[in-house]
Order: sequence, then structure tokens, then C-alpha cells
Amino acid sequence: MANLYKIFLQRKSLFLVPFIILVALGIIYAPALTGHQEFYPNDKISSINVKEAVSQSNTYPYWFPWMMGGIPSVHSFQNVSDYYFPNYFMKTLNFLGLPWFWNFVFHLLFAGLGIYLLVRLLDISRFPALIAALSFSLMPYMTAMLVHGHGSQIMTIAYMPWVFYGYLRMKKDISLANLGIFALLLGLQLLRGHVQMAYYTWLMLGIYMLIDFIYMIINKKIDFRFMLYALSSLILGVLASLSLYIPVLSYIPFSNRSLDSSGGMGFEDATAWSFSFQETLTFFIPSFYGFGKNTYWGSMPFTDFPNYMGIILILLAAYGIIRFRWSKFKIFCIVTSFLFLILSFGGHFYQFCYSYIPLFSKFRNPMYLLIVVQFCTVILGSMGLKSIYDDVVSRKRSVLIFCSICIFFFSLAPIISHNMIGDIAQDMSTAGIQKTNFYISYGHYLSDPNFYIEKGGELVREMSLSDLRAMSLMVFVFFCIITLAYLFYGRIKAQRESVRKVLFCSMSSVIAFIVFFDFYSVNKRIAYRDQSEYFLSGDQKNLYDQFYSQNLAGRPLDEQVGLRVLKDNPEYLGSKIVDRVISLKDNQEGKDRIFRIYDPQKGSSNEWARYHIENISGYHPASLKSFKDFEPYLHYNPPYQLAMLNVKFVIKNDRVEENQDYLDRAFFVRGLLLDADKDKAKRFSLYNSSTISPSERCYITDNIGRLNIEWPEPDPSLNSSLYLFNVTEGDRVLDIIPISPNEFKINIETSGPQFLAISEIYYPNGWHVTLNGEYTDIFEVNDLIRGVFISSPGSHSIQMYFSPPDLKWGKTLSWLSFSI
Repeated sequence: MANLYKIFLQRKSLFLVPFIILVALGIIYAPALTGHQEFYPNDKISSINVKEAVSQSNTYPYWFPWMMGGIPSVHSFQNVSDYYFPNYFMKTLNFLGLPWFWNFVFHLLFAGLGIYLLVRLLDISRFPALIAALSFSLMPYMTAMLVHGHGSQIMTIAYMPWVFYGYLRMKKDISLANLGIFALLLGLQLLRGHVQMAYYTWLMLGIYMLIDFIYMIINKKIDFRFMLYALSSLILGVLASLSLYIPVLSYIPFSNRSLDSSGGMGFEDATAWSFSFQETLTFFIPSFYGFGKNTYWGSMPFTDFPNYMGIILILLAAYGIIRFRWSKFKIFCIVTSFLFLILSFGGHFYQFCYSYIPLFSKFRNPMYLLIVVQFCTVILGSMGLKSIYDDVVSRKRSVLIFCSICIFFFSLAPIISHNMIGDIAQDMSTAGIQKTNFYISYGHYLSDPNFYIEKGGELVREMSLSDLRAMSLMVFVFFCIITLAYLFYGRIKAQRESVRKVLFCSMSSVIAFIVFFDFYSVNKRIAYRDQSEYFLSGDQKNLYDQFYSQNLAGRPLDEQVGLRVLKDNPEYLGSKIVDRVISLKDNQEGKDRIFRIYDPQKGSSNEWARYHIENISGYHPASLKSFKDFEPYLHYNPPYQLAMLNVKFVIKNDRVEENQDYLDRAFFVRGLLLDADKDKAKRFSLYNSSTISPSERCYITDNIGRLNIEWPEPDPSLNSSLYLFNVTEGDRVLDIIPISPNEFKINIETSGPQFLAISEIYYPNGWHVTLNGEYTDIFEVNDLIRGVFISSPGSHSIQMYFSPPDLKWGKTLSWLSFSI
């Protein structure tokens, strides 16, 4: 015990820092820590349904058939948490009774510890490092992403400071152990599965390594040994993640993230959520552009949170830029925060990076780049607080001048800005007209658009004025404390060290509380915005309640799905619709049990997947491009498409309607078309025709050269070659046998050469087919589904299975790297 107490005294900060961060996180997320409630936005519910579908499957579904006609799971980053090894540790704790939400809390704690160790490695004292760690863990961006269902993004961001810690640690002590630690951190971040945040981390790391190299050239001391170790770490980190990224890279050309000619997702789509220069005001006044949902009146389509960074933190960062010694990391933070802030605007600089930086075009939402700005601001803030402490001790008057300017300016800010903020109502009226049209076009209910515009502007104005007053008060108190510390320290400088320590501990405690309260007040509004009493009072609360109740059908705030994200654990007890479809499926026999439904209402939550019922609707941010092309037409329920996709029942207005044009999962095609012009628009006109069945005519659209038939001359009326098969009563699909999500078997009889269309989404990387035990070719039909050519009469057994070689190669290289 004595030895443990001695270790605690020597390393007490490593015990106190996580404890303080954990307490702060516990205060903010208290309602979710018991497991009775959690944050359930639609994205989260969708992922829960996908996870449930996977857990109920006898084998892991590398092909996920229960939404959008089918999609590769690992390749599209769907339910890939098990590739991230720490997930098994959390699964164990969850099995022992710890709610799953703690997984996110632990990663926020991990992020804070990473910031603390990184700042300490930069020779910054413990308390500024603690404030930096606390600020990063509580950053409103982190809270917003967490409560809106982007948990993998938060967990990937948590590795951002650790990656730089690993790099600087290896630079300080070049050894194989530190090489391994750095590579491990890189690999684990990549395996966490939010590639966009990992990509931004690597961009940051590239900038720092470039600055490092420039310093080496200037000092004429190029450390080749360190460069070799750093390169080895990068290679090992990438290799460690290849179990996930080799499949992902093979999927990219077929994903809706590759829509333009360069393989990007299209510049307009990629920049839809671009930040704007004017909205940098939310760095200081969180409510200036509204506070999410209907009150937001900025330039993005909509957003649910402000990118607030803490007024105290920003002022500390400004002091750090002015007073902290010039170092590589300080230069890196200044340069990187500036570059990434400009990129977040989605303008010409973003377009340049989109065009010339590899893989940059695969990502969307430039606003996400702001997490890098916030990371750099946190580091600069710790530098500023360290400089303030040093200047107080060394009696530098610069700290007094800075405190005086801040106190004076922010004391006058509410008065100076009152008229400017008063104009928000007018600005919101202009933006509100466009916003009203946006909400109506997306089916959101607005009972009175004029009320929305008038009261919305008034509400935003009142919230902004309240924010400004609170901000001014915090700045006044904060810098008064620094000023008092400066004055008192001059008097007690000659006193014992313990007296000076009491002064600094007292000052530090008050500073920590102010910083915590600053983030706490904003985070509460993000996480619990249906409970307005948490963050508003008096007339503002009444105005807030009135605004939302009037515009969302008069329902109480705690019943409004749009506002409430903290909910009881969702229980799927089924419904009459679910029970009806399950009953219909259970009453079918043989191949009739294999069918799909079309329910766009439950598509966004992927709810049918948990019942292993295939809904051709669904949600996935990186769906197959071929399905994405067809999806808009499904809203009109064209018989050709519904028949081609094996849709037997359409769910409309809480009713189950049978599709009279239904076709089996596999059907013979009488007429096969070859499009000589390769005109996709022309082909789509056939797919959306209501006068013809897919069993009568289909296009063959890929792998055409392997089809061993003699095409006739193009038909002038069709401008296509039409090959007719003699389909008779002797051509039958006898049975369709699903073996697993990754494999199925079809038994057929043919009277001669035939072409069998199979209503499964065509994906060339990994699907294999055997005909009577012999490998044969899979053809793409109608730009979407699969087909198999049978050249001879008789009884045939067709077996299709999904076994992509990239999964095996990725696992082999990944385990090899981890072994090294």
C-alpha cells in the first residue's frame, strides 16, 4: 500500500486528470449513463437495426440483403466495429452490465487524456494541459456528433491527439518500441471506421511532417534515422488497417461517393454543408445563427448545432499566439487552423484540394473540417494559459494589458452589439422565406410560415442577446481573476512556496469551473433541446416553447421527435404491419417465401432489416451507385422496377398492398436487348415503362462479351439488337434456397438455351456462380440486377456465393502488420 501511495503521489496527475474529465462528462451525459435512456436520432436507430440484423444471422452477412436490394457490408463500412479490437473489450463490459453508451464516454475520456499527454510533451505545465484536455472532451462539436448518432466519428477523432503524441514521442526517443506505439495508434484510428476523420488526421500529420522537414533543411540536420522510423510507422499503420480498407477501396468505384468523372462524389454534393465566413460568429455567440432545427437561418441546408469553441478558449489561444514561444507545433497549429478554416468554406481552395489531393473528393460536409480548427485552438489555448501563468510569475505587464482590453471590450459588447443583434429578426425574415420553402419541400409541417418567420427571428435575437450577456460575464470574471492573481502575487512573492501554491490552486480551480460552465451551458442545449428549462428562463423559455409548439402541430416539446434525441431504449414489439408481413411470409412455401417489400416510410431507419425482411428502400451514406440511380424512380412505384426487384408487397398508408406485377426472385427473360449506343437514359425509359414486364425484355449491360450468342442486326425501332429466347412451359424455376445471406441456390429446368434474370443487385467484386458445379459468368442486367446464361436443356443447379478475395488479402496483411 505504501508503494501504491508513493506511485500515486508521483503520478497523481495521471489519476486526477481522467477523474476530473470523467466527472465533467458524467454531469453532461448523466441521463444516458444508466442505460435506461440514450440518444436515439434516426442515424443511430438505423445502425441499431443493422446491428440487430447481423446478430440474428447465423453467419456474418458480408453481403447485407435486407435493404436496397443488397449491399456489401464490410466494403461499405456497415457494422464493422468488430474490426476495431477495443470493441471486444467494450462488448465484455456490456455483457457484464455496463450500458453501451459508456463506450462513447470512454473514448471522450481517451481523447482528453491524449490532449493532456500531448500538451505535456510540448513542455506545458499540468494545469493548462488539464484545461486543454477538458475543453477537447467537452467541445460542443463532439457532443453534437455523439447525440446525433455519429459515434464512430467521435471515436475516430479521439485518436487525433494520440497520433501526434505518438509521433512526437518517437521523435524524442527513436526506438522500435515507440515506432510500434505510433504505428498501433495509426492502425487503430483507421480501423475505428470513420475514414473521413482519419483522413483529416493524416492531412494534419502531413503538414506537421512538412514543417519538421523544412526545419531540418534550415538547420542542416536531416535525421534520416527518424525519417526511416516515421515512414515505417506509417506503412505499418496502413497495413494494420488493410483488413478493412482493401475491401473499401475495391468498393469505391461502385459507390455513390464516386459520381463524377474523376471518381469523386460530385463537387455540389460534396460541398452542400459548407461553413460560411459569417457563421464564424458562432465561435463566440452560439445562438447568432439560431440554435439548430427550425431556428437555424445560416447558409447550410440545415444544421442542429453551432460550432462554438468557447470564448475563454479562443481568447487564451489568441494570447498563446502573441506570447507563447515560437515552436514548430505552434506554427503548425496556426497554419493548420487557418488552412482548415478556409477549406470549411467549400470555396476555390476546397475545389483545388478536391481536384488534386488524392481521395479528398470522396468526402462531403466541409463543415466537418472545423474539428481540426478546434483541435488546434485547444492546443493554442493551453499555450496561452501557460503564458499567462508565466507572465504573472515574471511580472510581465503584457498580461495586465491583455486582461484590461478583454474586460473593457467585453463589458461594452452587449451594448455595442445590441442593435446589430436586433437586426437578426429582419435577416431571419429573408432567410426564413427560403427556409420555409425548404421545410415544405421536405415534407416538414409548418402550420403558419409567417409565424415561423416572425417568432423565429424574435427567438434567435433573444437567445443571441442572452448568449452575449453570459459571454461578457464569463470573460469579465475570468480576466478579473487573472488580474487579481497578478496583483496578489506581487505581494506574496516573498512568501513561502505553499502560500503561492494556494493562490495558484485557487485561481486554477475557478478558471476550470468557468471553462466547464462555458461548455456545459452549450452542450445542454444541444443534447436536451426539448427540455427548454435546462437552458432558457422566463420570457425566452415561453417564446421557445410557443415557437416549436406552433410550428410542429401543437404537440408538447417532449413529444416532438424532431427536438427530442434522448429517449427510452427503443422497443420493437412489432406493429400490425410488421405482424401482417411476417404472417404472409410464414404462410408461403418454397420459392414463394422469397420476396421483397417496398416501404419507404421505414426505409430511413432500416427497421425491416431486424426482422430479416428485405425492403428495397433503405438508408446508407455510401450505397451502391447502380441502386442510387434507380432509387428516385421508386417513389412513383413503376411496375417494371417493382417486378424486376421481386417486390411482392407495397406498404402504403399503414396498409399492405399486393403487387399484381410481382415476379419471382429468379425469372426467365424472353427478349434480351443489346444497347448499341450505350445510352443509359434510353435504357431507363424502358425500365420505367408501365406497359412491359421484365420477363419480356431486359437489357444486358455488363460482361456482354462473354455471352455466347449471335446477336441479330439492330432493330431500327429500338435502335438495339433484340435476341429472343424460346421460353416454354418446360422452362421453370423449381426452387430458390437461401443458404445464408452470402449464398443461395436455384434449381431450374430448361427446354433449351435460356437466360435467367436473378433479382439480386449486381456487384462484380466477390460474387461467384456455378452451374451444375462448373464456374460460369454473372452478367449485369438492366444496370442493376444479375443474370446467368444456360446454354443447354435439362435440370440445372445454380449456386451463387459471395466470397471477395479482398477480404482474405486484407486480413492477411493486417495480421502480419500487427504481428510485427
